[in-house]
Amino acid sequence: MIPWKLIEMIYEDIRPLIPKVAKTVEGWKKDPNIFLSENLGFKIGWPKGWVGDKEIGETIRKQLGYPITISLPISILSEKMLLGLRPNVNVVVEIVGDIGIKSYIEQSLNVLKIHDIEVLNYHMDEHFNSATLELRQTSPLGVNIFQVQKYVIHDGKAYTITVSELHPEHMEKEPKLVDEIKDIVQSFSFVEK
Repeated sequence: MIPWKLIEMIYEDIRPLIPKVAKTVEGWKKDPNIFLSENLGFKIGWPKGWVGDKEIGETIRKQLGYPITISLPISILSEKMLLGLRPNVNVVVEIVGDIGIKSYIEQSLNVLKIHDIEVLNYHMDEHFNSATLELRQTSPLGVNIFQVQKYVIHDGKAYTITVSELHPEHMEKEPKLVDEIKDIVQSFSFVEK
């Protein structure tokens, strides 16, 4: 395993994540720091110092030419910039039907390869229909961006929670930011209609 302390810490924290099921209402009605969608079947929250953006994902979806079966409903961005990057957490939901995690990850690995995103490590748990990938890519400014992606297939949908951050040596200097990222990821839960 790559000995990057922060990636390992986040990886270990979210690998066993099996989202809870919550009964809630649609939208931002109760708390401006929680995104809820009964239609997509999940909720996620974030602390002060972070902002939720429902527009960025749709713009990215259109730019990349993703089909309508893929939704990027929420991007959660830190208000703090680090070396030109705002650490962020994004959720992607894709309608997949009865596909298992093994087939879905195989397809995802092919897509990542096409986009020149390096897969550093991954773990799959077919019992829980989930997987975690550690990735690295280079931004247009030449900055290495590290990502941890948690995949869970539930109720005919594939949910991908992506954490984007800088190299762990930079993130280790920001322990509060690291804790906030963990809290955001761990706030993810499924919702029932």
